[in-house]
Amino acid sequence: MPARKRLWSDHDQIAGHLRRYERQEVADLVSSRAFRNVSVIAYGFPFINELRWVRIVQAKWQYEEKAGWSQEQQTQKSGAAHMGRLAQFIGRLINPATTQPLCRFSALFNSRDWSEGYLVIGER
Repeated sequence: MPARKRLWSDHDQIAGHLRRYERQEVADLVSSRAFRNVSVIAYGFPFINELRWVRIVQAKWQYEEKAGWSQEQQTQKSGAAHMGRLAQFIGRLINPATTQPLCRFSALFNSRDWSEGYLVIGER
């Protein structure tokens, strides 16, 4: 889920995000819904943060077209499948062998609140 409210951008709006969250806010929200052993992981730092700028620039190009879309349309049409040939080509390069070293490095920062995305894990 999108992390850190201060990072809100046009990309969030056209991707169909309703809000960005702070770590404690997410933990409290999930815990209040009868989940236990809740972990909030700030995943992907520093790589996801660097890609953020690419998404923001792309959103500037697409804003006029997508800003008028409904929340449902924005959500359905977000993702790499709708980002064009370059994104699809890059997607072919990403596989377990190429990403495993990056994931190991990134995992060193999961407990820090430096990423722009959260992964929430809990038990019901």
